Amino acid sequence: MEPIAWNITLRLTQDRVLLPGPVERRVWVRVVLEQARDAELLAFHCPDTHGHLLLACPRALAGEVVREVEIALQGRLDLGGPFDGARIRPVRDLWHLSNAFHYVLRQLDHHGQQADPVHEASNLPDLLGLRPLGAWIATNVRRHLPRVDRASLLTHLDLDHLPDPPTDPDLETLCEAALSAACLPSLQGKHAERAAARAAVVQLSGAPSRELAVALGITPRSVHRLRRRDVAPALFRAVELQAGLRLAVPEEEVFAAG
Repeated sequence: MEPIAWNITLRLTQDRVLLPGPVERRVWVRVVLEQARDAELLAFHCPDTHGHLLLACPRALAGEVVREVEIALQGRLDLGGPFDGARIRPVRDLWHLSNAFHYVLRQLDHHGQQADPVHEASNLPDLLGLRPLGAWIATNVRRHLPRVDRASLLTHLDLDHLPDPPTDPDLETLCEAALSAACLPSLQGKHAERAAARAAVVQLSGAPSRELAVALGITPRSVHRLRRRDVAPALFRAVELQAGLRLAVPEEEVFAAG
C-alpha cells in the first residue's frame, strides 16, 4: 500500500536552536508556506532543534520540498552549520495521519518548553484565523483530515475558545500582535504588507497620533492616512485575536518568548 503522507524531520548536523526568536520563527513560517504550497501541506512546527513537516504528496515531491526549505533557510538565517539528512517517514493510513498531525502541533508539550507560547513556529495560527498568510492550509486539512475541528485545534493552546479581543490594548501588545498576524520581522518599511499591518495597529489603538507615530517609526501625517486605509478583514481580525491571545498568556511565558 502506498503511503498517504510523509512525516518529515529536519535538523542541523550539530544540535542547536534553529529559531531563537520571533523574527527567525516568522522566516521559518514564510519559507515553509512558500516551498510547500503545492505539496498538500497539513502541518509544520519547529520547537527548538529541529523542524517538522507533514505533507500528503508523492515521495519525490516531499524530498524536493525538504531540499528547497533547507536551502531557503540557509539563505535567510544564520544557522551556523549545514543540515543533516532529513528523516522522511511514511504515513500509512488515516489513523496514523491524524496522530501525526496532532503530534506535530503538540511539539511544545512534547519538548517541555514554552519559548513560543502562541505557537508562531507552527501552522496552528493559520488554522485558527490568527495568521491569514497560511489560511489556505485549512483546505488541505479538511480534505485529508475531515475529523479535525476547531475544538481539537484549540486544545494545543490549552483553551476552549480564543480570548475576546481587548477593548483598548496597549501599544506594545498591539504591535506584536500585528507582527505575528502578518508574519513580519518589522512594521517599518514601504512594503504593502507592512503598511497594512501598521494600518491595523493605528485603527485598533486608542493612542494619540504622535505616540503611534513614534511607535511605528512614521510621521503623524502618515498616521492620519493609515486611519483611512482599507485593511483586509481577515488581517484586521487576526490582529485583534492575536492581541487577545497575548494578553491571556501568563507574564512569565511572554518574557520567555523574547
